[in-house]
Amino acid sequence: MFAPTILTPVGSLGVLAGTAVMSYYASAQEGFRFGMEDSETGEVPFYGDVRVWVAAGSVIANRFLPLPPALGDAAHILGISAIASFTASEGMRWKEGDKFFGLTLPQLPAPAEQLTA
Repeated sequence: MFAPTILTPVGSLGVLAGTAVMSYYASAQEGFRFGMEDSETGEVPFYGDVRVWVAAGSVIANRFLPLPPALGDAAHILGISAIASFTASEGMRWKEGDKFFGLTLPQLPAPAEQLTA
């Protein structure tokens, strides 16, 4: 279950593409999350984000279903993409507020000035 994962170059490109697509749909207007909104607050909670469900589904599929290797790799790539996208968008939420994965954390130091060419 916890064996190391080694992605092929094509698998790595799949993770990058999947992360980009999933992050694209997590717009700032929706608090960097997309999925099922809470009817009271109008915000998508952590457990309602589609990427959390994709990641959980890929873990369950790879652990409990007898998938062919290619399908198992595809599910794994989707799961890694979902976790990477969700973590990145939570970083954006943290930058704009004080919450990271629902935890109140202090802001990181401001980045140094941008280098120009």
